[in-house]
Amino acid sequence: MSEAFWGLMKKEWLITKHIFFILLTAMICVWFTAVVWSVFQTNSDLAWIITAMLVSVHVIYLVMIFGSGLEMEAKTQLWLHNPLPARILLASKLATGFYMQLISGLLTMIMFAVTFLLGKAEIISYFEVPPKVIAISWVQIILLSLELAMYYLFYWTAYQAMYKNYYLKKMRVPLLIFLIVASQILFVFINKQIISGLETLVPLSIELPVAFSFNISGSGVGAIAQAETTSFLGIIFSIGKIVGFFYLSAWILHRVVEAK
Repeated sequence: MSEAFWGLMKKEWLITKHIFFILLTAMICVWFTAVVWSVFQTNSDLAWIITAMLVSVHVIYLVMIFGSGLEMEAKTQLWLHNPLPARILLASKLATGFYMQLISGLLTMIMFAVTFLLGKAEIISYFEVPPKVIAISWVQIILLSLELAMYYLFYWTAYQAMYKNYYLKKMRVPLLIFLIVASQILFVFINKQIISGLETLVPLSIELPVAFSFNISGSGVGAIAQAETTSFLGIIFSIGKIVGFFYLSAWILHRVVEAK
């Protein structure tokens, strides 16, 4: 990795570290409050519900970090002094947001483990979920957060690009809404019509846990992963959207440069 890229990541850390620490602090405070309440009540319901919510919120974690970095760039115009291509700038933002998400995710798993040990020690009621389900779910969360971040990047870049056009800038809000709705309709059509049709020719699929069903009883709290069959073509389509949104947004940003 070049020194220039490391420099961009350091700059990104400086402009997004505040929201990173705010999110970490809020997460710790909410979890600690839930655990203290559960210990006093000898009941793990609240602790596990809060822990599950903290895990789930990581789906939009990358969007929050990545989005805050983009907004800061738009306000300060720091990228005007960046001689590197727009895709390198965006890649540095993604890389920074990704390692922040990993740190936050690791902290969440530590919280998960502590709450689990409290249940094992019978300080609070017991909880059980297969480790394999946890690992696969985290992979899904990371991939989904990356896809959502690319959606945000594309729509944000399109919104900024409309400002450069005298005739579009006054209508950019309704035009952005139209773009979001139209693109989502197109993706649904591709998924249901084209992808589904190709699946009959290439019937390759994988079964993944996609949701948790919590069971609260007198003996404790349990979670069951609800499995759903996912096609490889669907996964390839999602990867294609991620790559396509990234390069298209980088191209638009390179042409617009000054975001307002």
